[in-house]
Amino acid sequence: SGATCTLDGALVRANVKALEGSRLFVLNSHVTGNVQGDEASVVHVIGGRVDGNIQIEKGTSPGEVGALVQGTVVTEGDIQIKEMRTGEVRVDGADVRKGNLQVVENVVGVRLHLVFNAVAGNGQVFENEGAGEKLVQDNDVSQNLQCKENRGPFIGGPNTAGDTEGQCY
Repeated sequence: SGATCTLDGALVRANVKALEGSRLFVLNSHVTGNVQGDEASVVHVIGGRVDGNIQIEKGTSPGEVGALVQGTVVTEGDIQIKEMRTGEVRVDGADVRKGNLQVVENVVGVRLHLVFNAVAGNGQVFENEGAGEKLVQDNDVSQNLQCKENRGPFIGGPNTAGDTEGQCY
């Protein structure tokens, strides 16, 4: 709890978990298990590969980028970001090879950006709110992309998906 940890170019043959109030930066690393943020203030996964899930939830970091997944390959699992209270939530250029992308119930002061992601499964963007811009654009989702009950400002496309529902197109 409360610690800052940076993994840069690391190979982790297990899970990585950030606890309450901590800051985790996983840069160009390979994690064979899961990357989890449980009430962590900040979790960034940039580049590299995660073989399990990326789960970031219930953290608080007003004015900061609380959850960031950028240019990361997720080979077997999902990306899930939920109930963050932060300046920004961003998933940019992720490659989710077998799983799903779920971004739900976040409150963002600056922005929520889900752009240029490739998702083999489903995408769900539900009930995100806050004053920040919410943008879901230029994603390629093989199955269903569902965007529902997100408060404005919200831009839901264009995206490519097997089927789209709600606010995304």
